[in-house]
This record gives sequence, C-alpha cells and structure tokens, in this order.
Amino acid sequence: MSYSTIGMLAIFVHLIINFDYMKQHARGTLTEAECRYRQFLFAVMYFYFSDIFRGVLYEAGLSKLAFIDTTLYFLTMAASVFYWTHFVVTYLNRENLFKRFLLYGGWLIMLTQVLTLVINFFKPISFYFDDNNIYHPLICRHLALVAQIMLFVLSSVYALYVALHSDGFERKRHRTVAFSGFIMTFFVLLEIFYPLTPFYAVGCLLATCTIHTFIYRDKIEERSREIGTMRRIAYKDALTGVKNKTAYTEAVAELEHGVRDGKLTQYGVAIFDLNYLKYVNDTMGHEMGDKYIREACSQICRCFQHSPVYRIGGDEFVVILKGDDYDNREMILKDFNDEVHRNKLEGKAVIAVGCALYRPRVDGTYDDVFRRADKLMYQRKQELKWN
Repeated sequence: MSYSTIGMLAIFVHLIINFDYMKQHARGTLTEAECRYRQFLFAVMYFYFSDIFRGVLYEAGLSKLAFIDTTLYFLTMAASVFYWTHFVVTYLNRENLFKRFLLYGGWLIMLTQVLTLVINFFKPISFYFDDNNIYHPLICRHLALVAQIMLFVLSSVYALYVALHSDGFERKRHRTVAFSGFIMTFFVLLEIFYPLTPFYAVGCLLATCTIHTFIYRDKIEERSREIGTMRRIAYKDALTGVKNKTAYTEAVAELEHGVRDGKLTQYGVAIFDLNYLKYVNDTMGHEMGDKYIREACSQICRCFQHSPVYRIGGDEFVVILKGDDYDNREMILKDFNDEVHRNKLEGKAVIAVGCALYRPRVDGTYDDVFRRADKLMYQRKQELKWN
C-alpha cells in the first residue's frame, strides 16, 4: 500500500491544480495547445489510477490482475509521453522539420508500445510475473523507456531552442516547458533502475505543478491585464478620452446601489452642454467642432479634478460630484462660470452647467437629481445666449 500512497497523493493534487483545464469547456474556448495539454492531463490522470492499482494488486499477490493493470500502466505512460510531445510542438507553434520528426517519433513510440504489449500477452518480451508473483521487466520494457527518454529530451531541447529565439513572457514560458520535460526525463530514467518505485508519477506531478505555476497562472494574469485594457477601451470616449455613456450607465447603477445600502448619503450631479456647437460645425466644419468639444472637455476636467467626467452625448457631459468636489462645489462652480464668461468674450468654448444635490428621503432615484440638474443647465444655457 505504501507504493500506492504516492499515486493517491498525486491524483488529488493533479485534480486540484488542473481542474480549470480538465473540466468541460464549450467548443472553441480553448486554444489548440490548451486542448493538447488537456489531453496530456487526462493521460496522466489515467496513469495515476493504473499506478495506484498496480501497487495494491502487486502487494496483494494478485499476479493475473497485476499483469493486466501493469499493461495498462505502460500503455497510459506511453500515452502521456505521446500527448506531451503533441502539446510541446503545438504550443511552440513552429513549422519545421524537427516538429514533424517529434510528431512521427511520438506516433512510432506509441504504436510500438501497443504492439509489444499485445505480444507480451502471448510471449513475455516486456515484463512478466514469476511463480512467486514477483515482477520482472524485460528488454522491450527497457527499450521503451529509453525511447521515451529520448523523446522527452528532444522535445525539451526543441523548447529551449525556440526560447532562445523568443523574448518576454514567451521566452519564460518556453523555458518552463523545457524544464518540465527535463523533470519527467529524469524520473523516467530512475524508473529504469527502480521499476518498483513510483518515480514517473512523481515526475508528472512536479512537471504539471511547474506548468501550472509558471504558465497557467501567468496566462491568467495576462488575460486579466488584457480584459482590463479592453474594459478601459470600452469605457473610454474616443474623441475626448473621458469616460463614455457605457461607463456612465454602470456608474449610475453602482451609485444607486450604494444609496439603497445606506453607504452613500450625499452626492451631486453636474450636467454640461455646449453653446454654439451647431454654429461652429456649420460655419467651420466638423473638425473644428470636434476641437471645440475637446476644449470644453478639458475645461470641465480641470475644474472638477476629483470627480469622474462622462461624455453621454454629442456635446453633453456629466460629472458626479463626490469627495472634495462635492464639499467645494460652490467655489468650483463659481470659478467654472467665471471662466465661461471669459471664454465667451475671447471666442472660446461656452459651456452651460446645472448642478443639483441628492436629497435623502426626497429623491426617489438618481433620475430625480438628474432632472433638476438638467433643468438648471437649460436655464443657464438660455442666460448665456442673451448675456
């Protein structure tokens, strides 16, 4: 039973660290390399099972059942090497002669192993159990292990070669693949000299843990960064660089959630609209109109430095006042309107603003605050036309 303990431990760790890869995935959600690695993981898992039963049956003296299970043990071991090789060449993604050599070598070793195990049922050439239920490996078994070692070594050297011609995260990952292959090579070598010790199970466990730590988790972090970048792009207004209407809608939902939970009791809403934009577009062209919008946005951002600015329409902006901007709103609004008056005299962007504050137990929703601010903004817009 002591032999099987390693396999039991290995399969539990294997399932825990590789669960995300081994669970069912929708078609197209995994890359080809990830699919190949998933096949390797399943081959390793089946090997662990055969390794566990091998120890139990051998120690129980059930030589006939141990013979069948040992056949499965060798078959799943060869399958793990086969799928590892396919994973490596797919992951490295290089089209060359060496790739084809490794693929053909994997097929040759796999088919040869199947053939020798079939023949072994009729004539012992790979292993046998004597009358005392003692296991004896034979020449074909040693040759198969040597061939598997060679395949591991060649695939690892190939990964190192590709790593030398890569950089950044890619080089690190290719080196990890190569190192994992060398780990399994070392433990297969030990398997030749100590056939009744579960060295290959230990090698597979260490290799998959290495890949999980230095490739899988690394890819999770990279994907998180990519998602974060895509999220920023999706929430960013292309013309002005401030947040867009999608970000605004989400911010309003979050704000209302905070009010309902009692975590947010005060906030303000400032709505901005540009005067004379249609005139600028009609007389100077839309390129100048875009410049007019950007200048107005810059002024809003300068004045409301501590609050998020959203562009929710062609010439309409919203600022949700919190923190220092909320506390200093009167001074900020005065400075903003003073600058607008100077802009009007100098022919720069003229911006109307209306600001309203949330009133607990009076305002039912955010829209109530928004409508009051919008009404004040419209009044200010009319004032700017005549003053």
